[in-house]
Amino acid sequence: MKPHPRIRKTVKWGGAIVAMLLVFMWLGSTRHGLLWRDAAGRTVAVRGGRFIATQCAADQGGLIPIDWRDSPAPYELDFSFSWTLDRTRGRTFLAMPLWAPMLIAVAFSAAAWRFDILARRRERLNLCPKCNYDRVGLSPGAVCPECGTRSASRA
Repeated sequence: MKPHPRIRKTVKWGGAIVAMLLVFMWLGSTRHGLLWRDAAGRTVAVRGGRFIATQCAADQGGLIPIDWRDSPAPYELDFSFSWTLDRTRGRTFLAMPLWAPMLIAVAFSAAAWRFDILARRRERLNLCPKCNYDRVGLSPGAVCPECGTRSASRA
């Protein structure tokens, strides 16, 4: 059996790993959060199932792990998108729930898994990889009579 294409394999496994990491971050952020502030006043946080980014007045920098059990509630997940731009005070606020990128990662990974299963099935049943033509009776290196594609299993 010919090895699977690298791109499909990378998307398949990479998407599954990213989706699992986002699930753990989403569920884990209900008990604990992570906050990072830099000297320019930018703040990035993961809390309550959301990714939060703000820009405001300058503050102290550094990576600060924070236990969010007292703020606002230990198991409260927030599913909403928020975006605020206040030019008079120079403040920007963006909050995105982690389920949104998780859903995208799951969709791409599921599609890659499906395409990989179809490609392996076509190869196993000796079908043309492009048009699904039954290649029984053709030599292994022959071109498909329907679409002109070479066989995946060359001699």
